Amino acid sequence: MIRYNLNKLLGERNLKISKVFVDTGISRSTLTKIVNNQSSMVQTETIDKLCQYLKVSPSDFFEYIPIEIDVNTFLNEFNGFTELGLDLIIKIKDTFHNTEKEFVYTINENKKSEDNIFVSNEWYSNNLNQSIKVLEINFPVDFKDFVTEITNNNYGFSNDIYEKIKDNIKETIKDETENKKTIFSKVDEIKIK
Repeated sequence: MIRYNLNKLLGERNLKISKVFVDTGISRSTLTKIVNNQSSMVQTETIDKLCQYLKVSPSDFFEYIPIEIDVNTFLNEFNGFTELGLDLIIKIKDTFHNTEKEFVYTINENKKSEDNIFVSNEWYSNNLNQSIKVLEINFPVDFKDFVTEITNNNYGFSNDIYEKIKDNIKETIKDETENKKTIFSKVDEIKIK
């Protein structure tokens, strides 16, 4: 996994995105995406400009750990037409040591089992008084410990792994709802306890 260190570099220099935008001409939206590690395609010209501005090398701009993560989410046999029932398979590979670990969980509203990580699926009102659907899940300690260990306790990389999992679950729910295989409502947000 590779991630940008722009957030850390700006923090070390007490710089705000608005100041970098004014000084470099790089758009605020591009800078925000890089700071939040939400951009997979950053032009080399942008990286070059940021490295020159911050007086760092590209190796300071990026951070790397030798892991790959593969996440797959599927409707499972316990999926009801209106009830959430998903299988979640997470494979994390340490490419440096050539080892891989697989975790298999279910997310089922109405089924109790050891591998079920479902906590709640509730409607909440956000700060704009809009109703949002929040799915809350809780991974077992062994998974959380493994993520901490494989990322060398690096919060940024750990967060990237959890974000990838949440994005995959949300995308599966969206696709299944649009394909009319189920009518459980879309999920606006996923929280991990």
